[in-house]
Amino acid sequence: MAPRPVRTSLSLDDTRVHLFQVVRERRGGDGHEDWIVVGFVDDDVELASVGFDWSRTVSGSSLVDGSFEPLTAAGVPVWGY
Repeated sequence: MAPRPVRTSLSLDDTRVHLFQVVRERRGGDGHEDWIVVGFVDDDVELASVGFDWSRTVSGSSLVDGSFEPLTAAGVPVWGY
């Protein structure tokens, strides 16, 4: 079996998400939770909690529709490590 190329980013519309970038999940009211991007499967994004205690997979569209916001500072991704 041929090795698969390592994927370090995912382009979604005008949004680019990077491996190990922090994304912020918007919750009701003023609540939020930060997650770290740990992988990509097709157009889905694998996330881990900041303490790496929990993981989940979300659709890439959730990063486009505003449910999750990839964090940047002066245009540079905010890294989770």
